[in-house]
Amino acid sequence: MPWREWYDALVKPAWTPAPATIGLIWAILYPIILVTFGVVFVQAARGRLPWRVALPFAINLVANLAQPDPVPAAKPAASWVGA
Repeated sequence: MPWREWYDALVKPAWTPAPATIGLIWAILYPIILVTFGVVFVQAARGRLPWRVALPFAINLVANLAQPDPVPAAKPAASWVGA
């Protein structure tokens, strides 16, 4: 079953945003997450932050990279505009 059919078949609460809205939110969040990770790791590498502060960021990064993409997008750039 294609992911879109699977997602549309789920029972969702009335307040669930439209798929285009979710895509837009992630398109904004991913660059923010990237910058945050970069700042934390650079500061830890320079000795301005202890590595234990960067550890949760590293664990999160490894966990995100280790899991398969639940929604493989054929056109990732267009996914947030509802295409």
